[in-house]
Amino acid sequence: MTVAGQWRILSAVENFAKYREQWDALNDRLLHRHPLGDTCFVEPLLRHFGGPRDYLAIHGQGEHCDAMMLLTSSRLGVVGSFCPSQTEMCPILIDSLDQLTPLIARFPLSNLALQLFRQDPDYCVFPDPGTALNVDVETHAITVSIDLQGRFEDYWQERSHKLRRNIGRSFRLMQERDMAWEFRVVESPQEVVAAVDRYGDLEVLGWKFAEGTAVHSSNEQGQFYRDTMCRFADKGHGIVYELYVGDELVSSQLAIGNDSILITLKTTYNERYSEYSPGKLLDYLMLEYEFQRGRYARIEFCTNAGPELVRWGTSTRPVSDITLYRGNLVHRGSGVYRGLKSLRGPES
Repeated sequence: MTVAGQWRILSAVENFAKYREQWDALNDRLLHRHPLGDTCFVEPLLRHFGGPRDYLAIHGQGEHCDAMMLLTSSRLGVVGSFCPSQTEMCPILIDSLDQLTPLIARFPLSNLALQLFRQDPDYCVFPDPGTALNVDVETHAITVSIDLQGRFEDYWQERSHKLRRNIGRSFRLMQERDMAWEFRVVESPQEVVAAVDRYGDLEVLGWKFAEGTAVHSSNEQGQFYRDTMCRFADKGHGIVYELYVGDELVSSQLAIGNDSILITLKTTYNERYSEYSPGKLLDYLMLEYEFQRGRYARIEFCTNAGPELVRWGTSTRPVSDITLYRGNLVHRGSGVYRGLKSLRGPES
């Protein structure tokens, strides 16, 4: 049921906590309680990466809200959904894209478009066929899902021969070299913080540290994942999967979930063990474990999946960026600009 009212635009950092319950209620109704739309994820995202140019847009009347979204002034002439690199989906809590027409009208005339980044067709609102909206949809990434119904053995036999052969080879190599391995699952809130810190200590050993993107307890990224994982662990859905060789951690994976799906957030591994593909071995062991537990209907590898990761999936789908323009002339002008840019080719 649509609540009468209008759009309000507030400072996100200052006001999000006041609307936490309304946000979660809309995420429950519209996005089926998606973990990346849960305030246990969104609030830490704002706390650690939000700023004065980020806004909370609320539609409703009084204390009643029927639509909410986080916005940021992304560049000249464009307002975009709040989209730090740590998320693969930007929750837009609306019933229809038509609800955004009056929101765009509230922007200054210099704002020509609203961009909704990383929209998943299984959870987000897309334009109807033949819509009168001035809108473009462009693929951003391919995401991979794994259906956990049935037996793990049946799932594994349906994977490609190459994937099964490579995983089997890695296990055999470790056995032949007397490398004792252990798979661990960390879920208790008391232990998750230490597991996230171990993840960071492992990631800074690899190439991400050289690029300045590694998670570690000493940086903002590490604090964000600590905060997020603890919140989900308190609800029984924050999990760290670990693979050890002897006493040495060689691969770690962070995941969050709800009552039906599990989302993998981050994976890292010790590059000294690359010969054994420890990240892939951890995926195998994690899937085997979750098939046996039967607590989730599916696992989402929320990333831009390449051919290697697609081999693990039982289904794939495109994640898209949706752009709504302020009127037909702006929409047509944008198309002409993109056409001319493509004719020029890549800039040298």
